[in-house]
Amino acid sequence: MFYNPSTARTYTLKQIEQQTGLDPAVTAVEVYIDMGFYPVTENTPTLPDCLYTLTAVYTITGNAAVQSWTGVAVSLADGKTHGLSCVKKAADDYITANFNASGFNTPLLVAAMSIDSASRGATFAATVDAMAAKTNILQDQINAVNAAVDVAEITYVAFPATAVTGTLTLTRAGNDLTLGELSSLVGATGPDFELVLPNATIQWDAGSNSFPASAAAWSGTYTFTLRYGGFYDVLTGTTGTGEVAHAINWTPPITPLPLTHSPSY
Repeated sequence: MFYNPSTARTYTLKQIEQQTGLDPAVTAVEVYIDMGFYPVTENTPTLPDCLYTLTAVYTITGNAAVQSWTGVAVSLADGKTHGLSCVKKAADDYITANFNASGFNTPLLVAAMSIDSASRGATFAATVDAMAAKTNILQDQINAVNAAVDVAEITYVAFPATAVTGTLTLTRAGNDLTLGELSSLVGATGPDFELVLPNATIQWDAGSNSFPASAAAWSGTYTFTLRYGGFYDVLTGTTGTGEVAHAINWTPPITPLPLTHSPSY
C-alpha cells in the first residue's frame, strides 16, 4: 500500500499501477517516492473497532508513510450494547472450546452440571467447574459494562491487555505506605492501575510516576491488590516491612476478542 500526502489517499498496488502506469513488481520504490507516493508502514489499531470509530493517520517519516490510528468513542448506549456483545462472545468462545476439548457430548455435561458439586464425579469436575467459573466472570463483566459511565470503562472490561508483566514495589513503614512503584511494565502503563489497600484506594500519580504515600493505609493486615482498569485484580498479596518487590504476571481470565474483529450487531 502507498500513501500520497498531496491527495491524502492510500493506494493499493493495483491502484498505484493505474495511477502511474508503472508495474510495482518491477519498479523501484524510490521511483514512486519521487512521484509523491510513499510505501505505508502499517500498524495495528490499539482501540477496538466496535467501541470506537477509527481513522488512519499517515506521517511521512524518511521514505515511508507511517500509519497510526485515532479513535472517537461511540455513544455510551452503543458502547454498552457492543461491549455486552463482545464479552458474551468471548466467553462463549471459551466455553465452546472447553466443551469441545472435554470429549464429552452435550447430554453428559448437562447431566454432570445438574449434580451437586460435592457429589459430582472427578471425571467431569474440572470441565464443569472451569465453565462455571467463566460464567461467573462473565456475569461480573456484564454488571461492569452496564454500570459504566463512559466507553473507556467498557474498553477496559471488554478489551483488557492480553498479558501484563512487570514489578510492583511497595515501601511500607508500619501502617503507612511510603511509596508504590511500577517498573518493567509490558502490556500496560501506570495510569491503567490503582492500588487497593485495606484503608485506601490510591490512584496512579502521573507527576511522580508512582502511587504516592498514604498514611494509615493498613491496620495491621498488610494485604494489597493491584487493580487494572478499575475492574481486574492483576496482583494480590501481602507485603512486608520496608521495600518489597512483587512480580506481576497476569493474563485476563477470559481471552478478549481481537481489537479489529469487526462484528455485526
